[in-house]
Amino acid sequence: MGHSRFDTLNLVPQDTFRQLIAEFVADASPKKVSLASGMYWDEEGKVATLSVVEKAKKLLELDSYPKHGYLPVHGNASFIHLTQRLVFGETLAETLISGTGFQLASLQTVSGAGANHLGAHFLAHNLHPRRVWIPDVTWDNHSLIWQLASDSMSQKAKPLEIKMYPYLDREDHSLDFEGMMSVLAQEAETDDVLLLHACAHNPTGLDPSREQWEIISNFCSHQKVFPFFDLAYQGLATGSLDKDAWAIRHFVRSNLELCVAQTFSKNMGLYGERVGSFHLVTASPNAAKRVFSQLTRQQHGEIYSPPAFGASIATKILLDPELYNEWQRDIVNAANVAYVAAALDTVIQGNI
Repeated sequence: MGHSRFDTLNLVPQDTFRQLIAEFVADASPKKVSLASGMYWDEEGKVATLSVVEKAKKLLELDSYPKHGYLPVHGNASFIHLTQRLVFGETLAETLISGTGFQLASLQTVSGAGANHLGAHFLAHNLHPRRVWIPDVTWDNHSLIWQLASDSMSQKAKPLEIKMYPYLDREDHSLDFEGMMSVLAQEAETDDVLLLHACAHNPTGLDPSREQWEIISNFCSHQKVFPFFDLAYQGLATGSLDKDAWAIRHFVRSNLELCVAQTFSKNMGLYGERVGSFHLVTASPNAAKRVFSQLTRQQHGEIYSPPAFGASIATKILLDPELYNEWQRDIVNAANVAYVAAALDTVIQGNI
């Protein structure tokens, strides 16, 4: 047997999530139910497709959109315009785009993971935080994304430390807000990055109240910590797109620079189409222009052009009033399913 240059590479062990999926697939029980994968399934065990998505696809077939052409490096301009309004609201988005004060730098990304990666890499190399603060617990990819961002930095740069802040009180399964703020107040420093789930915290489902969000916002302002919102489930926490974006909008109105990783994997069921965006709010138009140039350069070297088809579907839904209203009804129904899932979890926990 020959030798390879790669024989001595470290073998990365399979993560817990993938192990659970493998065990589920191997289980022969007809009554098995998977709570591991973040996708909606139909009664036949297939990934469900929203009817509004199917309608949008049929309408696209009638349009003369370029089905297989490259998008610009920054993405579909109409899609970006619409996602800005979805995150920040019509009035605030318009202010951020056309005003002379705080402004936006936005790009289409390879879903939420791509948006998180784009933001983590950009901040690691340009904000130079000493630490990134991640909730304990969180989406398993957050730590890996930030570790890879840290690994990409020059050896001469100060190492980026990934720290966990208290989030879940494991005794009563509630939000440990006091513990969270206590640790951050004692240890977080200027230009540290604070990762926050904008709504429907993954995996706990526990979100701060509006009063608690105001406290976090005041802390970020006073401590000069940089907020990084992961908006993976807009609409699915409360059934309202606006309510689920409230925290982000409050932070912007509080004159905080911040960024948002957004995805349509969950609320439109476009998992494999990889539809997302990244938004960074700056305190000046000059900064926004410079940030956009750096983000575009980074994306050019990494993916060259974001996926076109899924963004076209999302754009069609967001632009068409009839489709948009149907999508909003789908979101309300999905949020109700989440309440049922929470009740199921309570039953399961009570029988463990």
